[in-house]
Amino acid sequence: MNIDLNTLRKDISNEVAETFVKKYPLIQTWLEDKAENTRPKYVRHLIRYTEVLYENKLIGSCDPEGLLGLARKSTEEQKYHVQTLTAFQKACDKVLPEEKRAIVYQISITVKSFYNQFGYTFPRFKGSYAYSPQEKTKIPRLEDVQTYIDSVKSLRTKMIVALESSTAIRMGSLLRLKWIHFKEVLEGQKIPSLRLKDSELKGGGVDRYKGTRQLCFLTPLAKDFVLRYKVWYEKVTGKTISLTDPQSLELPFLITDKGTKLTYSGLNTSFEVAKKMGYDFRLHPWRTFMNEALMKVGVSKEHRDIFIAHKQPKVEKAYSTELEMKSEFERAIKYLDFTYHEDENLKIIKGNAKELLNKDITDEEAKTLLKGLMIKFFGSG
Repeated sequence: MNIDLNTLRKDISNEVAETFVKKYPLIQTWLEDKAENTRPKYVRHLIRYTEVLYENKLIGSCDPEGLLGLARKSTEEQKYHVQTLTAFQKACDKVLPEEKRAIVYQISITVKSFYNQFGYTFPRFKGSYAYSPQEKTKIPRLEDVQTYIDSVKSLRTKMIVALESSTAIRMGSLLRLKWIHFKEVLEGQKIPSLRLKDSELKGGGVDRYKGTRQLCFLTPLAKDFVLRYKVWYEKVTGKTISLTDPQSLELPFLITDKGTKLTYSGLNTSFEVAKKMGYDFRLHPWRTFMNEALMKVGVSKEHRDIFIAHKQPKVEKAYSTELEMKSEFERAIKYLDFTYHEDENLKIIKGNAKELLNKDITDEEAKTLLKGLMIKFFGSG
């Protein structure tokens, strides 16, 4: 690969960068999870990389589709998008002294981010482009949920913590939520569901993420905080959220204290406030928190992938599967909600069922069994 330093250092105007973003929906999807003030830099780096590959005839078109084409033709043995970036780094090393390779590192990070957005992963960078060691992220425990909630003053942030401990929604998806997503909460359902389609998830439904969905449920704690947040929301905006008003259900779910739609930067600021108070709240560890809770009650990987919106090669849409997942979630609530207290009678019934039937049953099933016993022996429920 030949590196033209003029292309690598090319000055790209704001107008060119904005035109590039507007022209390609793939770029718009990729940037949704990026802080607003960093987006122009990401775009410029991706344009430079794309032009270098096009000049070397490594891609057929000088655009995002050309870059994705490398990944799409990759096999287990040949990862063309990885090999191409490695070749780019080595070629840059030959023409740039080490003290001037910062731009190569920034381009590499940008390219990796772009491919990751659409499900194409990279191994760790090596040599001068390797990441510096980072402290391992702490995985939250059940008792941390209350600690995090108590550590922040904002009702909105408290609600987000409760929601994350129940659903493990990614940041990009969190910002796409509308009140229609919480329809079952407004209906008063005991265990309301929250459903996200592929266009609302990581990857925007493109390539490997096409057909991915997320089906999750709200714990009593999360449901309570959403309803408390609704009261605050209506006071701030002066608008009533109602099932009888379809337009209100299309309003953005997350807003600022001034009633405007919350942005990536605004959401990040909320987490920075918590960090300054001694509680480093990040969204990704809560996905592990959720996954571990589901594993404790024996949920299959196929269902866990739907719960936390991992890539799903085959998405089962049968209604019976959703009922099964709801039952699984109910069993996991005690590992997700610190306010949960299991009824002693139900606990005994569930324990006996596990011993005799060799399976876990939900609270509702235990209540049905208990009611049947009450009628049988005492003539009443």
